[in-house]
Amino acid sequence: MRTKWYLLGCATSVLLLIVLFVISIVTLVNTGKKTEVKVEMNSALVINLDKVIPEYSEITDNRFNMVPVSAHDVVEKIKSAKIDPKIKCIILKPNGFSSGYASLHEMMLAIQDFKKSGKKVYAYLNMVGQKDYIFSSVADEIYLNPSASAGIVLTGVGSNLTFYKDMMDKLGVEFKIIRAGKFKAAGETFSRNSMSPEFRNNLMELFGDIYGNLCSDIAENRKISADSVHYVFEKRPNLIINQEEPVKYGMITGLMQEEELLKKINIDKDHMISVAKYEAIPPKTAVNQIAIIYAVGEITPVKAQFGQMNITAKNMKKVIDIVKKDNSIKAVVLRVNSPGGSALESDKINYYIEELKKVKPIVVSMSDVAASGGYYISANANYIYADPYTITGSIGVISMIPDVNKLGKKIGLKSESAGYGKYVSAMDVWNPINPELINSFQESVDDTYLEFKTVVSRGRKITVEEVDAIAQGKVWSANGAKNVKLIDEIGTLTDAVEKAAKLVNLTTYTTAFYPEKRNLLNAVLEEQFDIQLAAKVLTGKYSVEYIPQQIEQTIKSVKQNPLQMKMPFSFED
Repeated sequence: MRTKWYLLGCATSVLLLIVLFVISIVTLVNTGKKTEVKVEMNSALVINLDKVIPEYSEITDNRFNMVPVSAHDVVEKIKSAKIDPKIKCIILKPNGFSSGYASLHEMMLAIQDFKKSGKKVYAYLNMVGQKDYIFSSVADEIYLNPSASAGIVLTGVGSNLTFYKDMMDKLGVEFKIIRAGKFKAAGETFSRNSMSPEFRNNLMELFGDIYGNLCSDIAENRKISADSVHYVFEKRPNLIINQEEPVKYGMITGLMQEEELLKKINIDKDHMISVAKYEAIPPKTAVNQIAIIYAVGEITPVKAQFGQMNITAKNMKKVIDIVKKDNSIKAVVLRVNSPGGSALESDKINYYIEELKKVKPIVVSMSDVAASGGYYISANANYIYADPYTITGSIGVISMIPDVNKLGKKIGLKSESAGYGKYVSAMDVWNPINPELINSFQESVDDTYLEFKTVVSRGRKITVEEVDAIAQGKVWSANGAKNVKLIDEIGTLTDAVEKAAKLVNLTTYTTAFYPEKRNLLNAVLEEQFDIQLAAKVLTGKYSVEYIPQQIEQTIKSVKQNPLQMKMPFSFED
């Protein structure tokens, strides 16, 4: 009798799972269908960015608000709005969004191009950060909420690093840093309690160039002097710039409530469409195409989390094979936005790129960062552009080995090994690290560094000795990289596309973007239909949390590929 009820319970559970599966599929199919959003005549496109803005996203629809609109999508929609007779103007309403400076620069350039149509661009600010304001600076008119609790916060350009060595010493944990390149500082936060002089000088030089570009852009956009911009950044009395102060500095047009601005430009709520809902007008097809391949994120053998992007050799090969076989694609632009990562994955990807180059010319367009492994996969292109805000270089290799032997003694943990083979206990972190193992890793790092320099030498057509002089793990601004021949020219993604077309003598063409976009249904199904993931999506409880996922992926990547080509810091403002 008990067996009978047990079997009945099992059958019921299976039936419920099948019903849930069918309901989930039907719901996802329905959500995957696009519902057309009506745009009224004389409407305003509202660009209301308030999250981390990735450069590119493979997911086409955003109805669950789990993946933010990408910089690529914003640019394409601005291009459409320029020629859309129903769009009267653009209203910028940034609210604490974050992106790389080169991605931000592309969006600003799209706004500037939009203004050539004669249509106006307005910006309305409440409490905003630096990138919000820089983005808004391209508007014809900028208005700030007059409240004392509203304002603009400009912080400058730099990076904050947290050093863990003193804490690790107290815990009894030591990291053995094996590196090639005196500027390769990716392990300094674990091996030192302050920046090395070489690394600090390199950062100050880099940030100086980017800060200069930023101040120049704001000055040009707002038609004020560079000295005025420098004063605001360096000598203003208060952190928050509010009320009459930004008017005095020439940063904004005036103070006004949002409702007053809408009344001034004759726009009501029914004539406002957000950038997330606005559908870009599909470009006209042409016989010839230029493919733009986005290589975005850390270079790793680990698959990206849902809704996120990274660069794996497997995925790059898949895209490159498609592009290689498509006869309508005559040339390729590789848009690189990566701080690097796995040395092995970088080398695999470089091989696939070199194979593609034998068939079709490749122009690299560097975005926010194309450093370490990001530079490795760029080096062999026919031509390399870097955005004025690009960070590149960091040609070096590093490996880190944790030594927790002292921690083990503190907490009474002891490890013993039994077995055959010289390195049978090589990865046992609870025993003292054999100096011979350190020497072995150093040889591997040196060999990989030589390979890196050889790839750059071959791609840039300079000697290995010349590469060594500008490598050493040093990071470069676009200006610096051009001076030492790591890039050919400073320019935008549009410049790179035009160069690619010129290499194959094309005057008429369209662009095709890769990886190809997927709707929500396809994206979830390609995750082997994870029921838990589907449930989170359907209930609106899924969101892309970038930082924790990136940490997890980095740990997995280092476990699989201990030799890393990675930029030693992350850069925000």
